[in-house]
Amino acid sequence: FLLGIEITRDRSKRRIELSQRQYIIDMLHRFNMAQCNAVKTPMVPGNRLSKQDAPQSDSEREEMLNVLYGNAVGALLYLATSTRPDISFTVSCLCRFIANPGPKHWRAVQHLFRYLQGTKDLKLVYQGSQFDSKDVFCAFCDADHGGNPDNGRSTGGYLLRIGGGAVSWSS
Repeated sequence: FLLGIEITRDRSKRRIELSQRQYIIDMLHRFNMAQCNAVKTPMVPGNRLSKQDAPQSDSEREEMLNVLYGNAVGALLYLATSTRPDISFTVSCLCRFIANPGPKHWRAVQHLFRYLQGTKDLKLVYQGSQFDSKDVFCAFCDADHGGNPDNGRSTGGYLLRIGGGAVSWSS
């Protein structure tokens, strides 16, 4: 283990695996989501978070005072930048509301926790000579074309793979 990342090496297969399974388990316990049911997507499809979802009433503001939104998003950000490119887009969206999160933003964090509950065993795998293809280097990119309802800006993302393993990603 190094910085919450489990590193497994199999010399015979020329394979290295990076996993944050224990980090996810500890995070789910920390935010009282250890017994939650798993979901299949990191974000509810079609869900567009906005500044308009900030607390609108005194009761919502009071409710959000007891929520550790910043701590949760910070923990998720570490996970997204270390070993989980699959949650990068969702975490980048959640980071936009760190100053004034509302109940809808917190529900999106909880949804992401449920996704992690079902995918905590995912690993980054680096393995030499595993592909018949000559494409050792692969890059993927995408954008949501004006998906931010607050300013109309697009959110882009990319993933770079070398030898089948992700080496750089961002959203």
